[in-house]
Amino acid sequence: MRAHFNAKLGGLDSEASMGRPRYECIQEPAGTWKVWDNALNRAAELDGQQLVNRSLFRAEAACQILNRIHLGSRF
Repeated sequence: MRAHFNAKLGGLDSEASMGRPRYECIQEPAGTWKVWDNALNRAAELDGQQLVNRSLFRAEAACQILNRIHLGSRF
């Protein structure tokens, strides 16, 4: 079973209200974290690099930033 961390943004994310934000943090088997892109069904990328093998702190930060960017593009 994978552990998930949802980076929800204070009720602003309509996808989060349906249970899934665009990006979420998922714990990897080794204990590290990745940022998952639910729309593309793969690890998220930032500046051409997959966001995998990260500390929880870094994964959460990237997840929050990517969700804010995603929300901003729709409003």
